Amino acid sequence: VSDPKNSPWVFYLGNALCAFIFLGFSYGSTLAKNLGNRYAPLMLVIITGLPILVSHLLLPTLPALPLFNIEGITLRLLPILFIGLVMTAWLYPWKIMVGFVLGTAGLQITLFLVFPPPASSAVQAALLVTLVRSISFLVVGYFISQLIQQIQFQQDQLAEKNARLTDYADTLERLTISRERNRLARELHDTLAHT
Repeated sequence: VSDPKNSPWVFYLGNALCAFIFLGFSYGSTLAKNLGNRYAPLMLVIITGLPILVSHLLLPTLPALPLFNIEGITLRLLPILFIGLVMTAWLYPWKIMVGFVLGTAGLQITLFLVFPPPASSAVQAALLVTLVRSISFLVVGYFISQLIQQIQFQQDQLAEKNARLTDYADTLERLTISRERNRLARELHDTLAHT
């Protein structure tokens, strides 16, 4: 491949740039504080939207090699999009996780329909891969959401039992102090009565 624009390295550098942007934002604690609740959605857009855009924009320039067909490139997005899936399922409820899966699939489908690759069979293959990925992500996301709900339930139970234990310890401390006062009062009474 003599043309640098058609080099697979441009594709890899584009995706590496997306990863570095994501890492840069993830280490910016002041950015997280300043953005508040908008920080996690921004990170999700960076880790999912940018790689989809970069892959689609650079896809027509890639050489016609076996690993650089549309199916291969679409499947290469799986690990990157999986990070976004785990983040979404960890931070948000099931409905938002479904929205994330449908949103990423919608973005990819929209890009393939608006800017179709030269081969019409490539669009069908990309749509099929996107559909399979979306179904897989829904299943995996469901299980992650269920695990998170179970962890949250266990943490709530633990907090409730910890509160009861703290209350019990306070009651025990007050009872011990009261018993000690009563013992001292009895001894004082007996000593005064004996005297």
